[in-house]
Amino acid sequence: MNAVFANSGIDRLRRDFALLTGGLLRRGMIISLITAVFFVVNIGTIAGIAVTQDIAPVQDFFAFHAAAEVAAEGGAMAGSELYDAEAFASLFSEDRGMLWLYPPTMLLVLFPFGLVSYGAAKTVWVIASCMLLAIAAYRISNRNAYLTLATMISPAAFAVMFTGQISVFFACLALVGFLNAKTRPILAGICFGFLTLKPQFGLLVPVFLLCTGSWRAIITASVCAIALAMMSVAAFGTASWLAFFGSLTATHTDFIVSYGHAGRITLADSFRILGWVNASTALTTLISIGIGGGLIVWAQRAGASMRMLAALAMALTAVTAP
Repeated sequence: MNAVFANSGIDRLRRDFALLTGGLLRRGMIISLITAVFFVVNIGTIAGIAVTQDIAPVQDFFAFHAAAEVAAEGGAMAGSELYDAEAFASLFSEDRGMLWLYPPTMLLVLFPFGLVSYGAAKTVWVIASCMLLAIAAYRISNRNAYLTLATMISPAAFAVMFTGQISVFFACLALVGFLNAKTRPILAGICFGFLTLKPQFGLLVPVFLLCTGSWRAIITASVCAIALAMMSVAAFGTASWLAFFGSLTATHTDFIVSYGHAGRITLADSFRILGWVNASTALTTLISIGIGGGLIVWAQRAGASMRMLAALAMALTAVTAP
């Protein structure tokens, strides 16, 4: 029985691979499978299933779980602890270079993870990330099993899993929002409202919505964002927001202008790699937003479909994020 299922799965992959047109695309998809080796070699870091952080490999998920524990236990005290760099560092057994850079609304989503151990929280995160990525890839590839597999083990997926980031969730929110802005504006608006949990990924959303005339999605997104903010105030007090806004000119600024963080691919960092060490992050971001927004407007006026506009907006989001 297992052999039958295995053979049918291989046949499905072969059939869906044959649907790919273009020799360059096919060669690229074959080469992409090499990334599977990195998943196997680094499975310990990716899974990171440990009872405590002390024996787990260092990942960004440390920060998420630590913030979740503070939110679950501290209530209104969450703000002063999380947004103070030294206080946040004291939550770890040793200096692991972790900072908390998210708005208080993020705590609404994370606090359930603080009710369980690090290992349990990380397990849920890995499973949920893989499921979301698989579903998204399967749907947008018109149910192509090969493209779904290639996405699951792509370099982007490896980078997210290896660092312990939660970018898969935000990528899916943006994707669903862009694709459904006109046909399902309520759903799209809710997705964009939750995208404010990581606002740097939504810099082009207003341009996209205005350009496509998605007024209902704009209203829904605004209502959702305001509701989340009010809920966070009710749960953690105004101190959390005051501390967050205060950190924008302190912790946030220090982190953004710093250089040398492995894996950062922002436009400002790219300029620094090229030798433009004095490139202004704020100016670079404003210029990239202007160019990105202009490209979306141009594509819309040129008659691009919503699917193409969504793909363009997703690609440009990675460039414009500070």
